[in-house]
Amino acid sequence: MFEGFEGDVITSGGGLCGESLRAVIAHDLIPLRNPEKYLDAPEVRGWYYDKLAAFCDCDLFLTNSDSTRLEIIEDAKIDPGRAISVMAGGDEFAVRATELKESGTDLDTRLGITKPFFVYAASFEQRKNFEGLIAAFGRFASQMGGQHQLVLVTSNEPAVLAMISSLASEAGLGDSDVIVTGQISDTDLTQLYRRCVAMVYPSLHEGFGLPILEAMHLDAAVIGSNVTSIPEIIGLDEAQFDPTSTEEIATKMLRIVRDDQFRQRLKENAVQRRALFTWDRSAIATWRALEDALASGDFLNRPRLNRAARYQALIKALKALAKAQGHPTADELRQIANVVAFNQNAIDALPVLTFHNEKRVWRIEGPFDSNYSLSLVNRETARALKAQGEEVFLHSSEGPGDYPPNESFLALNHPDILTLWRDRAEIDMRDRPVIASRNLYPPRVDNGGGTVNILHSYAWEESRFPSEWVDQFNLHLDGIGSVSSHVSKLLQDSGVAVPLSVVGNGVDHWERVKAAKLESLPGKSFRFLHVSSCFPRKGADVLLAAYGQAFRRSDDVTLIIKTFKNPHNDIEARLAAARTQDPEFPDVALIFEDLPDPELKALYQHCHVLVAPSRAEGYGLPIAEATLSGLPVIVTAWGGQADFCNEQTAWLVDYSFAPAQTHLELSSSVWAEPDRDHLALCMREAHAASATERTGKAAAGRDVLLKGHTWNAVVNRLSAAVDRWAKPREPLQGRVGWVTTWNCKCGIATYSEYLIRWLPQKPIIFGATNDDVITPDDEDVVRAWQKYMSGASLEGLAQAVEKSGVDTLVIQFNNSFFDFMELEKFVLAQKQSGRTVLMVMHSTWGNPDDETKIFSLLTKTLKACDRVLVHSYHDLNRLKAIGVVGNTTLLPHGIIDGPPSDFKARRSNSTFTIGSYGFCLPHKGLHALVAAYGLLARKDTSLHLHLVNAEYPVDVSHELARRLRAEIAQLGVGARARFTGDFLPDDQALGYLRACDLIVFPYENTGESASGAVRFGIASGRPVATTSLPIFDDVKPAVFQVTDGAPEILAAGLRDIISKLRTGGSVVEEKVRAADKWRQDHSYEALAARLTGLIEALRLERSFASAGHIVQEDTADGERV
Repeated sequence: MFEGFEGDVITSGGGLCGESLRAVIAHDLIPLRNPEKYLDAPEVRGWYYDKLAAFCDCDLFLTNSDSTRLEIIEDAKIDPGRAISVMAGGDEFAVRATELKESGTDLDTRLGITKPFFVYAASFEQRKNFEGLIAAFGRFASQMGGQHQLVLVTSNEPAVLAMISSLASEAGLGDSDVIVTGQISDTDLTQLYRRCVAMVYPSLHEGFGLPILEAMHLDAAVIGSNVTSIPEIIGLDEAQFDPTSTEEIATKMLRIVRDDQFRQRLKENAVQRRALFTWDRSAIATWRALEDALASGDFLNRPRLNRAARYQALIKALKALAKAQGHPTADELRQIANVVAFNQNAIDALPVLTFHNEKRVWRIEGPFDSNYSLSLVNRETARALKAQGEEVFLHSSEGPGDYPPNESFLALNHPDILTLWRDRAEIDMRDRPVIASRNLYPPRVDNGGGTVNILHSYAWEESRFPSEWVDQFNLHLDGIGSVSSHVSKLLQDSGVAVPLSVVGNGVDHWERVKAAKLESLPGKSFRFLHVSSCFPRKGADVLLAAYGQAFRRSDDVTLIIKTFKNPHNDIEARLAAARTQDPEFPDVALIFEDLPDPELKALYQHCHVLVAPSRAEGYGLPIAEATLSGLPVIVTAWGGQADFCNEQTAWLVDYSFAPAQTHLELSSSVWAEPDRDHLALCMREAHAASATERTGKAAAGRDVLLKGHTWNAVVNRLSAAVDRWAKPREPLQGRVGWVTTWNCKCGIATYSEYLIRWLPQKPIIFGATNDDVITPDDEDVVRAWQKYMSGASLEGLAQAVEKSGVDTLVIQFNNSFFDFMELEKFVLAQKQSGRTVLMVMHSTWGNPDDETKIFSLLTKTLKACDRVLVHSYHDLNRLKAIGVVGNTTLLPHGIIDGPPSDFKARRSNSTFTIGSYGFCLPHKGLHALVAAYGLLARKDTSLHLHLVNAEYPVDVSHELARRLRAEIAQLGVGARARFTGDFLPDDQALGYLRACDLIVFPYENTGESASGAVRFGIASGRPVATTSLPIFDDVKPAVFQVTDGAPEILAAGLRDIISKLRTGGSVVEEKVRAADKWRQDHSYEALAARLTGLIEALRLERSFASAGHIVQEDTADGERV
């Protein structure tokens, strides 16, 4: 409960706590006992009684003293059995006493102390009894001849000083007899307590009285009131007085100065009493009270509100708040959000199975009544759990909602599952923990009703996961058991920050299937087999092309493709086209009929090699089935199958990363494009291999699967994961350090600034010492390294990082920033220190002309990072070329918020302005743009040109700007063409671009991975055109493109685009829609949320690892992933 009258604070003990035990610490009920003083105003009275109602609604009342306990029993009518005094502690004062330095000889001078003095420290209010103390000190001083002073550590506001002066005058005291300090430092207060004759504490009402303990820890003699909680601290009867009697107070003060033995007893009493009040004792008492309350109440069996319910309750409460005057700033909102998030994380870190030792129940939710792969997974998961003695029941559901299962199908094919489903009503669910474990599609997770809500054997294929599902997973799930390390990584990379564990997928159900005896199956003497839906990600198109490259019609070989009809399956058309183009195309047999498992197993055994050149797999169940059936396999060397496929068990096909082409159309999502030539080579090798060699690969694969990929092993890992997730853990916390150029004219500095704006907590910025700063740095900026300096040590950066205490480092990499060898030493040292390291690559070319900047020199550095973040799939491929694959992630460059896209058509005779934007550098193609404009402007006098290209602080940029101005002047078009070379604020630059009709980025070849400038152009909402270079591949949906930057070709391309924009039509309308969607997907807000999720996911992984838990399993070849 919050105390005080300042600030718009709402306190609540009920609405946001769900059914949890609600314990509250009470410090006092002073306003309730003195309503005429504290609750006179109606709005204050209403506020306080609302707080009191929330207070009384709690279950357990912990108090800081016996006095406060009696107050809440008497005044708030609290059941005495629910009110427990745990006392407060004061041992922090002992630490302060040893740490604080002497305040210096000037303390007396500053405060006006000239005589021995008594001290009293308190806020200036009526109950603190300053009136009684000053009157008592007047009596004391009259008998001691003015030999002492009274030091009051309280407010020195004018009204307070006037009141104290008046009281002193009434007591016969002079101005120098009573000293008012105002706010002073802990060091000064320490010296006052140490040097005082005594500390006098005449308060009329206290909840506890911490200043008394503070003085005792500094060896002061202490006397105080004999009312409320004060006697509980002081203890010694002769050290107490009636605070309403000025005579008693004065008598005690006189005794202290006249009786040395009495003063010594007070000091000895302070030593004895202070030892009784420690936070350890208070914590033990609190813990016992909580345990007793839990043992005696029904709280243990109350379900805990899940994250979604907590957030909904919080949002509802926030909406109900009265509108405050003014509005919080962005920083204030961020601070509040961080506090809320921290508290939510603390709740999430609590064990979810806080029940008595009642046996838990598993509720397996999803389809289980068909041949659908998810139905198989759910059936086998339930069977395996049941076989291990777990209590299990099934709940029939799919993405759209619940449905009655197909009992006829179950009765015919899986009668044990039908029985398990029907027996659900017999399970006693009362007061028992329920593990609600789902596997369904789409992954609906917002209504889980379990004690713990998880997904089991979850699969995904392409590298990106839908952001709306990420949000749902983070909000509603307590954990995810994935089918492969591939799936766990892509979920983390997409921002899923819930506990993850690779549980795998069982395959031994295939062992129960007995192959049918079929009369005839197609194929020549040697038979390749492909089993899939022939969706694009299955790679059937590449398979046909590679097969046609590897063999001829005359070869004694057949490719059998077992598939089924579906809208995405064009295998027949592709095969017909291949045969038309190549009359010698080798033999292919298509099977579309549905084959029962025994017949499918017979087909496996009929063939010699399975070929699965998938572009993406979550697990690859047909690959495992084939292996168990005795077939060696040819698979793509990327995807979930990598957990059981390696060089010993399969032929691995090389690949390159490419944009994923799926029905979800997720931007910046990739998959693996199999190398057709290498696939053809693998097929020839498999064909040429001996039967013994092929059997050996299959046997090795079978051994891997039956050792670690049985359903029993899967549920063992799933159960162990749930046990781990249910244990208490430290709340995730830490701070990010961000190594970057900063607050200077640099694209990477700008990128960092935009991204950091949307992070929930501002990181510590480790900027370059030689950045040419634009404005003074904030306090969170530490300048600790030098850019552009060959051989420059990063030791200073390492020391700054160590001092900062950050747990995660995000390093912005550009070729010219760091010495490669120094960067390697730095990163390896950070990993050795236990930090998470993410490297953001703004360039992946290196510099082949500089032997110290060859890109492959970074291999060891990048492999050591937890993640290497890149901006395009080309970057992924360049990293793969130097052996960096398993820890790479595509995080696209961001785009700032801007006005909606507006490609409004222009009349042919209207002024049409061509613009450009970015730094004035040679590779930007600005010479070609000026020349192309010159060609266009000769025939179209309505065309204008505005180059908004800031000069970079290097000589080459200044020289280029000079030449561009000269070339523009030579065009002879006057004011129709102009050049702006100033570094402009964003608002001004956007204003210039908004005035353009087409913004052109005619770049030449560059090693940069992505362009921040083109994103700024897109953010303006105006049409953008680029050259068709790899640096612009990721923005292609949002822009027009020209094939080349040569002036003639560029002019022709721009002429066509200008014509389209002037006439409008469907092409322009479609580009507007595509640009808006692209902008939404690439907003810095969205990217910051994803990066935050990844950092939190890595923290979570590290927290489980540090607790001795295995988060992910070994791959087939033993490599830790």
